[in-house]
Amino acid sequence: MPKQLSGDSDAADLFERLRDRYPIDSKRPVRGFGSDALTCDGRIFAALSHGKLLLKLPRSRVDELISTHVAEPFVLRERIMREWLLLPVQRAELWPVLAEEAHRFVSGA
Repeated sequence: MPKQLSGDSDAADLFERLRDRYPIDSKRPVRGFGSDALTCDGRIFAALSHGKLLLKLPRSRVDELISTHVAEPFVLRERIMREWLLLPVQRAELWPVLAEEAHRFVSGA
């Protein structure tokens, strides 16, 4: 029976597994905002935010994933960030594929 995932420690473990899939970006910030994020050419495509995976995707894809209740909107200072979403740990099986999608989007591939 698979382990039930929940909480920040499980999210951190899942995020570390994602981190292992991507090379270290030499343009990644060393300190401050984005220093723990996954980046491509200095641009963030994935990060861990309050125990959820934060991803940058095209607005239409974000809208689709939110409308189907797969993901949640990312709200920053009471403003919905249109190209960002939060993926809960309960959707851990989607973390790798959506992270790859986010990486392709940010890299322009």
